[in-house]
Amino acid sequence: MTRPYFVLGTPRSRTAWLAAFLSTRERPCQHEPSRSLRSHADLLALLRTPDLAASDSALTFRWRDIRRESPGARIVVVRRPLGEVIESAAAAGLPPATAALRRLNHELDLLCRAAPVLSVPFHRLVGQTTCEMVFKFCNGAAPPPGHWAMWRDRNIQADISAVMEAARDNIAGIRAVFPEMVAA
Repeated sequence: MTRPYFVLGTPRSRTAWLAAFLSTRERPCQHEPSRSLRSHADLLALLRTPDLAASDSALTFRWRDIRRESPGARIVVVRRPLGEVIESAAAAGLPPATAALRRLNHELDLLCRAAPVLSVPFHRLVGQTTCEMVFKFCNGAAPPPGHWAMWRDRNIQADISAVMEAARDNIAGIRAVFPEMVAA
């Protein structure tokens, strides 16, 4: 059995691209599986999924649960300067959520100090060496020949309108699982 892995970070930090890049035929990497969580029980069930591969910014808030429920999981932390995240989110049409982003960034700091992770600066995710290192860390083997060339120039981003619609449709679940993301 392959160890689960999680790519955590802030929104607008190439998590959608990484989900695609890290996916293999045998093991697709889910992008933002947390969107459909409706309860803490759903979260625990997700985290206990054998061989889970997930790239999900919101799960950063639940890194302690990840460590407890999936103790052998590999964790990649993508670090992007908070000012750039805020600018990119605004340019993409996301509503201002500066307080939530600051809390998320704080959780990344705590995670990096508390647990062994592979921390990757956002700006290094344009280089073959860094991306292939992340692939090997997550999947336990180097990517197949030509994999980097196939993905390097692709611009993959989450569909912001779909993200917002999913959030509206699952506001009760978001409040239950990620109260930090919901304004008081």
